[in-house]
Amino acid sequence: MKSLKFASLIAFALCAVVASASIVTYTGSDPGVGPGGARPNSDAAAAAFLGAITPAGTITFEGLPLGYASPLSLGGGVTLTLSGMDTSGAGIRNDAVTDTGYNTTSGGSEYLGIWPPFNSGANADATFSFASPIDSFGAYITGTETDLPGDITVNFTDGSIETLALTKTPDGGGVLYFGFTDAGASISSVTFTEGPTGSSRDIWGIDDVTFGATVPEPGSILLFGTGLAGLAGVIRRKMK
Repeated sequence: MKSLKFASLIAFALCAVVASASIVTYTGSDPGVGPGGARPNSDAAAAAFLGAITPAGTITFEGLPLGYASPLSLGGGVTLTLSGMDTSGAGIRNDAVTDTGYNTTSGGSEYLGIWPPFNSGANADATFSFASPIDSFGAYITGTETDLPGDITVNFTDGSIETLALTKTPDGGGVLYFGFTDAGASISSVTFTEGPTGSSRDIWGIDDVTFGATVPEPGSILLFGTGLAGLAGVIRRKMK
């Protein structure tokens, strides 16, 4: 019975830490910046995101076969599934166009191209699935344009269905970084969704995907330590 009470108290202390979790986004945009150009705002957002997590892996798409394939193993227990795409252009690419997508990996050339079809009443989805659940995800996004149809959202489940809006770059494309943390969550997949298109479409790219687990905030660590200290006090009183 004492062991059961002890386990219950530990669970309560852990729950106190997890309960304080919330979704935090990291974004930065450099409109009009093309391949190899300076991207200070995007890089600053990426640095802030990486400073908040313990990375489990980074996907650069380098070395993967060019063209469309779904599902596609990305290594490290990560699988990519594409749906609702124009298969003539979607998939792994190595071209470089400011307003349709390009590589962001230093010394690299390949990236994931997102090509929705024309006049589609359905969504185009790119889903990253993880064998080991994560609670943080970030990537460079290139070639989006606000004047073209198709809103872009990032969707996942952390016990509830979550939808985060991605703000596209203006006409002419460019690069942006989008990342989020959801401390304590157990996320098995993250999906980029582009809404229905019309007689024109927004073609864009994803590169340098980083995923992992969040680093506990000092306040959470303090809360956890306080919970353990209180637990120790209870145990001492019981022993006396």
